[in-house]
Amino acid sequence: MNRHEIAAYIPFVLDRRAAADAARAYIGTRQPPAAAHDALHPEALRAVYVPFWRFYGTVTCEYQGAWEEEEDYQDSAGDWQTDVNRHYISGTTDYDIDDAVLVCAAADDADTCNELLPYDLSQAESDVPPDADAGDIVPCTITAEAAWQEAKEGLQEYLAARLARELCEDYDTQSAEIHTLNSSYMDISAECLLLPLWEVSFASAGRTHTVYVNGQTGRVYGNLPAAAPRAGCFSMAAVLFLLLIFLH
Repeated sequence: MNRHEIAAYIPFVLDRRAAADAARAYIGTRQPPAAAHDALHPEALRAVYVPFWRFYGTVTCEYQGAWEEEEDYQDSAGDWQTDVNRHYISGTTDYDIDDAVLVCAAADDADTCNELLPYDLSQAESDVPPDADAGDIVPCTITAEAAWQEAKEGLQEYLAARLARELCEDYDTQSAEIHTLNSSYMDISAECLLLPLWEVSFASAGRTHTVYVNGQTGRVYGNLPAAAPRAGCFSMAAVLFLLLIFLH
């Protein structure tokens, strides 16, 4: 990625020690204490910026849906009953697209980075990080066009849910749904935004694992295997079990 392609970045909030502490707490819930201790070594941490595509524009939504209205009444026996009236509705509304559309631009890191969202994008600063060299920025491997195609799939679900919430508010109901939704996008533009990430490596059972820490919020993610039971504890449990059988 050329430096001039980067529009903005979010600075690191967590320093090395804070990232190590967050990683240690996370690792400690799934791995032996020694593994969490390895994450404290300075050489185990690497600060990187991961590229994301951020999209702007407007969308026009043409929708059809329904909302439900409950009405209480007394039957002929004097008991209270509830009728549910279903109202069908259609309409058109426009939305601005801004922070709702964010797609990781590094294919190998997409799943991991999505687990670390959200970031506070209001803290973004223009240009590139002044203290980052080429090795600190993960390469951009997904084009803006490909990212936008992926984003539109997620946008349909987001827009349908937003419309349903607004129908609930407009008609003072707890039940509303969208049946069909046609979205037309206009004036869509993209910019590349760098988000801060800590990579924390440690060794366990002869293998090297990595967990990832959101460099702004401290949120941690890592697909780690569960720690194996300690042999000593298992052996003691077996001995106690045999003793109980013998005593009885």
